[in-house]
Amino acid sequence: MEFILDSQIPEELAALSINDLNLTPKAHAALRNARITTVGAILETERGKGLLRVRNLGKAQYEDILSVLRELCMPEAEGLVYSEESELDMAAPELPCKNVQPPPTPTPVSTAADKPLPKTVVFVDYESWYIALWEIHRRRPNIQAWFDDLRKRGQLLEVTFFGDFSDTGGMRDEINYIRRFTNRIIETKNISEHSKKSFTDFIMLDNIYQKVIASPEIEQIVLFTGDGDFCSVASYLRNFCGKVVGVYGVDDALSSQLEAISDWCVRLPFGNEPYQECRAAILSNLKYAEAHTKSATFRPTVRLVAEHYNLPEDAVEAELRLLIDEGIIYTVPERSRRDYTIMLNVLKVQWDKVDTITM
Repeated sequence: MEFILDSQIPEELAALSINDLNLTPKAHAALRNARITTVGAILETERGKGLLRVRNLGKAQYEDILSVLRELCMPEAEGLVYSEESELDMAAPELPCKNVQPPPTPTPVSTAADKPLPKTVVFVDYESWYIALWEIHRRRPNIQAWFDDLRKRGQLLEVTFFGDFSDTGGMRDEINYIRRFTNRIIETKNISEHSKKSFTDFIMLDNIYQKVIASPEIEQIVLFTGDGDFCSVASYLRNFCGKVVGVYGVDDALSSQLEAISDWCVRLPFGNEPYQECRAAILSNLKYAEAHTKSATFRPTVRLVAEHYNLPEDAVEAELRLLIDEGIIYTVPERSRRDYTIMLNVLKVQWDKVDTITM
């Protein structure tokens, strides 16, 4: 099935927030977590056939969104039509008589999906990732989500992380997190007493050139950086070494020239990526509540977590709804300790379902 979107909608409707739509909590949380916050963003995502690929947005939520759009009496919504082949059309035709032979089975045609993934090495400027993601998006790297995407793009031979992981670099605690995925970590701290300039770019560039010369079997080089200083090496790898060059970078901190030079480019954070900082903060808050026999409810938890951990309140709310949808958090009716006549929906956690990486 697919949607057909033809006409345009007025700007005022396109700018309408999903908070103003009568959506079910699950549909609202899925859209919010994917950073789809307006009617225009919903329609733009669907034009790219991407709405049903939004995490935790199933058919029921998809139809709920369609119903809400129709209620707005928009021409766009009138153009949203399911088109399905009937069972009769999909059935194989009957042979007119027993002497007529069926047509020969066509020879399968090789597609891009049949081709093996290119042999790939990856170089990660973790300082660039860590600092830009926090300063711009108030988030920390989700290495698991990134690796999941990376494995779809290449046969990984090596993945190396570069950065200043010393006490003064601000990322010392990140080493144990990275080691869950790889032990190839190169410390780039500048030990000079007279200069504070980061050596990460220089060391990373040196490793790239050495690796390409020593390993001609490599077919694809992936760089995680937003620095325009890597444009020259990207151009060299493509034009003189014949390598495929892929780039990951943080949205709003990525050189447009580097993006243009690469064969493909992905901006982070992913739209459907769990907000790990929100999850960890929510679960820590609920763990504290359990240990101190406090009754944590939805709205106060959102407010307290957002204030205490300096996180966007709408992101905390969306992630808490998502945790409930996933069955990690559930609610139990309990009477208020302050007023016995009031029933509260108290949040509880199924700790056996909590991923250790989240905590």
